[in-house]
Amino acid sequence: MDVSISNAKDRYSPELHVDTGNANIFEPLGRTPTFEEKVNELLDDLNEKASKLFTERRVEVLEEVDKDATLNLRQAIENLPDLLEDIEQISEDIPLTELRENGEKAENAIRELAPQLRALKEETDEEKSETEGLGRSAMYDLRQLRGAVADLRGYLDSNDLQAAEDSVLKVLGDAGVGKTHLLCNVAKNRMEDGYPTVLLLAENFRDRDIWAQMIERLGL
Repeated sequence: MDVSISNAKDRYSPELHVDTGNANIFEPLGRTPTFEEKVNELLDDLNEKASKLFTERRVEVLEEVDKDATLNLRQAIENLPDLLEDIEQISEDIPLTELRENGEKAENAIRELAPQLRALKEETDEEKSETEGLGRSAMYDLRQLRGAVADLRGYLDSNDLQAAEDSVLKVLGDAGVGKTHLLCNVAKNRMEDGYPTVLLLAENFRDRDIWAQMIERLGL
């Protein structure tokens, strides 16, 4: 890597580096601990909000208004962490389609439950019964869970997850905009963080089998 950075010459000037956030995409691309931590934060928030909603008494209230939607919601919430279990393993595929389907399933179930819970609360307002209290608190926790689901769905649809799944990133830009600088800086930081990293510049390759040339340059 040091040779490649040296060959970059004035295209990499670490003393002039300004962090623009563009390098953040390399965290999911390499499925680093930083990426894993981000995913786990979203799952922890989802689990926390779900555990507050799915108490025994509140589940009874939810099932009273819509048993099928309640079942669909619980299944989707349980499936999401399982589907992301091996997210840090580069060799493992990320089941994006299943993840997105379960995220949508959870959101649809919440959308079905919300108006029915609201109606239940209004029906029992005059009685001030235990059911009304449970309905009110369930409505609040359902809104909190909806927020956690929306946050996770947003991340599932982001470029981060797609980069993590594809394990490939194409960096485009005109000459002089900083592509080489970006890659050199990312490679340098990854090495300092202890991640295996190889940096090869295209200008050092010739018009012959590229894989053979990579093997030669890496001394393999």
